[in-house]
Amino acid sequence: MNKSAVATKSRRVVHPPLRTNRPAEMQAVVDALKKKNLSLSWLATQLNLKRASVCAWNQVPDEHVPFVSEVTGIPAKKIRPDRAAIYLGKK
Repeated sequence: MNKSAVATKSRRVVHPPLRTNRPAEMQAVVDALKKKNLSLSWLATQLNLKRASVCAWNQVPDEHVPFVSEVTGIPAKKIRPDRAAIYLGKK
C-alpha cells in the first residue's frame, strides 16, 4: 500500500489530493473546468497529452493558451498574465 494512502475501516484506500499548491492562474483554470463538469484529464485528452503532464503544469504553456481560454471562458491574458502583451496584440 502507498505510504501516503490511508486505509479506513472498510479497507477502502483514500488518497490525498494530488495538488493543493497551484498558482492562482492555474487554479482558476481548474475551477472553470469543474464548473463545466470537465477535468484536467479531459483537457489532457483534448490536447493529446498525458494527464500527469497537464496536472503538473504550474502555468498553461503558450501553445495551449488559446484552446484553454476558449474552453474555460477565461481571457488568455488572465491565464498567462506574464505574457499578456502577446495576447493583447502588442509587441
